[in-house]
Amino acid sequence: MATKLPKEVLEFFKATGAKGGRARAKKHTPEQLSRWGKKGGRPTGKKQAKKGGK
Repeated sequence: MATKLPKEVLEFFKATGAKGGRARAKKHTPEQLSRWGKKGGRPTGKKQAKKGGK
């Protein structure tokens, strides 16, 4: 059974998430953010293993 969070907690998470999004938008171009979103998120700097092939 899922636990229901209080309204104040949800508002806090929404506000902190919005601050992070605005900070990220200041540092990166809309084109970069769009490309990252299409790839599944912001790159972490770790090398990804190639899928398939030899």
